[in-house]
Amino acid sequence: MTRLSAPTAYTVLALFGLFALSGCDDAPGMCPDGDDSCNADAGAEPDGGPGPEVDCAGAPGGSATVDMCGVCDDDPANDCAMDCAGEWGGDAIADSCGVCDDDPTNDCVDDCAGVLDGDAAVDDCGRCAGGSTGLTACVVSDFDPVADATIRADMPGVNFGSEAELLVEGDQVWTLLRFDLTALVEDSVIDAATLHVHGFAGDVGAGAGEVRVFAANESDGGTVDEWQEDTVAWMGRPGRGRELGRFTYDGTAPADIEFAGDGLTAEIQREVFTDNRLLTLIFVSDMSSSRYRAREHDAVEERPRLVVGAHRGTVVELEAGADTHVDETTPDAVFGSSEALRVYPGSRGPAERRVFLRFDLSGLDTSAAVAQAELQLMAFEGYAFGGDGRVYTHFVPDDAWDEATVSWSTQPEIDGENLGWWWIWYDGTPRDAAVSNGAPALTQRVQAELTGDAAISLRLHSPGYRTEYRAREFADAAVRPRLRVLLDLPPG
Repeated sequence: MTRLSAPTAYTVLALFGLFALSGCDDAPGMCPDGDDSCNADAGAEPDGGPGPEVDCAGAPGGSATVDMCGVCDDDPANDCAMDCAGEWGGDAIADSCGVCDDDPTNDCVDDCAGVLDGDAAVDDCGRCAGGSTGLTACVVSDFDPVADATIRADMPGVNFGSEAELLVEGDQVWTLLRFDLTALVEDSVIDAATLHVHGFAGDVGAGAGEVRVFAANESDGGTVDEWQEDTVAWMGRPGRGRELGRFTYDGTAPADIEFAGDGLTAEIQREVFTDNRLLTLIFVSDMSSSRYRAREHDAVEERPRLVVGAHRGTVVELEAGADTHVDETTPDAVFGSSEALRVYPGSRGPAERRVFLRFDLSGLDTSAAVAQAELQLMAFEGYAFGGDGRVYTHFVPDDAWDEATVSWSTQPEIDGENLGWWWIWYDGTPRDAAVSNGAPALTQRVQAELTGDAAISLRLHSPGYRTEYRAREFADAAVRPRLRVLLDLPPG
């Protein structure tokens, strides 16, 4: 392939004339075989007419041609073409959105939702949000503890809240951490959470360096989130609730430790949606001893912190479609029209009372994920006889019961373990007290029933306490039983 300029063409003509002047012997091939009629006259032609034309490459009778970019060859397949900007041999290309330029880095492409040149993007929690998805982007928030302390069984009245370190040692020395999550709005769907702590010393001893992380509850008679850093001690400590997971630190070298998992995420979700948005975590170890930096430590980067990613969900509140209680002392009596729902412990003899509730889920989007569910009732009277005063929630598989006919004798059966509980104390003096159950087990059951028969029936009972609640027949709708559901809707 030869690129010719304008002077090259004149050179070819000059050479042709030179060959003609030198005669046939000096310009072989310029006259047909056996033809000696050509002479030194540049304008003379051989007998029989002119010879073959010379192409741009100088070959007589050749097929090479010069394209629009000045390239001479005999391959039309590689001829110079005009680009989208109208330039011969240019590099501009029109992308999928019709934009013509020579910069491939700004070409129009599909976004994460598959929309050409769309605005959806993968957020900090790994979700495709914005644009056509209808989803808000995840927001990642950092929380420093508002309180932390070590408590010791061997010094039950001593407070260690001002110490710059936290100690965990077996089951008798705990670490407490509290985080204020009020910056997260009520309808937040928690995508992920990670607790960061810095270990700096320890001794595995007879253990394996394993630390168990618990949520707090009132099972040991202490407060949950109201403990004060400068007064908390082993006596009056918050009780251990659900175990959220475990991490390992052997104490042989300083280490930044990250604790995450479904347990922590679910507990934060419950706290944000159903509680006061104060999260208390408790560290308990096996036989090992380990030490961690506290929030009072000088090095900010070594203090505990909690990182939470969340996006907005949709909250739906459902009133009970049916509610009643049944009474063992009057096994055939029906209480479906009562304005009160009564729980009475079976430990007081054959006089137990149980509450039944049913909620219709058919109005919810079955393609949505149930991020959190919460059962809410308003208690107004009761008495703490003693023993286990929790009011347990159980799943009832049969939704066919009728509040107008169901009695102790015909009550439906429960299935499986309890779905959570609440605890409320009364001394017989009436007072309104809102109670709720937002346990992960209840959330999981609501999800299963939403994609199942779109209804859920529940039973309430207590082994030790008597409590009474407002029913759906009560005049004030604000205190009737409700099921609150936080939905994480699919894209679109």
